[in-house]
Order: sequence, then structure tokens, then C-alpha cells
Amino acid sequence: MSKKYKTTLSIGLVADITGATQREIRYWETKGLISPDGSHDGKQWKIRRYDLRDILCIKVVKKLRGYGIPLQKIVSAISAERDAGVENPLSQYRFACLSRELVIHTSNVSYEPITGQQVFSEVLRDVKENIWSHEYNEASVLIDEANDNFLQMVVSR
Repeated sequence: MSKKYKTTLSIGLVADITGATQREIRYWETKGLISPDGSHDGKQWKIRRYDLRDILCIKVVKKLRGYGIPLQKIVSAISAERDAGVENPLSQYRFACLSRELVIHTSNVSYEPITGQQVFSEVLRDVKENIWSHEYNEASVLIDEANDNFLQMVVSR
């Protein structure tokens, strides 16, 4: 595969830049999360070369794993997005975690990629209104804070 970016880096340098180990990077390649350029004799890599897109993907996977998202869930989400026609979802979309669930945020919608279920802040607003009608003000404040924190997390990525 020919990469769009001309500058490429070795696996050692990419590991230093991203904080991922070379073993993690190689494993994530086998799972299809990243695809380096280089020479491959059909059995093993002779030289691996990574571009900016690969580095972004590695950093996203590393961050999601740090939030406790299982690798299989990440792989399933990326596969679902690729099946939907998105070539490089890890470098094209913003990802967020909501209670150990993976959420993709595009310009007009947030959704869970495996099921396609949309995440609506309106759901939390409905719960808040119900809580207000029962005068549970402290719980309503917690819901507001959780919603604001989630939206900030999605927007900041």
C-alpha cells in the first residue's frame, strides 16, 4: 500500500513518540488497526515504515486502552466503520469513552460504532426534568456535570 504522506518513521521512533511498545504496535498491526509501509516477504516484515496517520491511530488506540476500552471492542468498532466505507476511522473521527463504551463523534452526530446507536444528550435532559419534578436537585446537578464533562471530552478530542 502506498502511503499518502512521504515522511515515514521506524517502529522504534514511533514507539518513542507514541508511548506504545514495539510489541503493542506489531500486535495492533495484526488486528488491522494500523498498516505500515515497508517490505514484507509474505511471512514477515523486513522493514516497517509509519506515517503520521499511523502515529495518530496508535495514539488513539493507546488512549482508548488507557481508558479501559477492551482491544476487541476497538477492533470491532473500527471494522464496523470500515464496513460502512470509512477508510481510516482512527485518524478521521473523534473518539470518546462513556462508561467504558466507545463513542464516535462526527460533525453532526455521536454514536456507538458497533451497534450504530446514537448517543443523545436529550436523554439526559429528559432524566433531569424527571428528577427536577421530584425535587432531587443534587442528582440533577450531577447529571448536568456528567453531560457537560462528556461533551467537553468529545469536543476536545
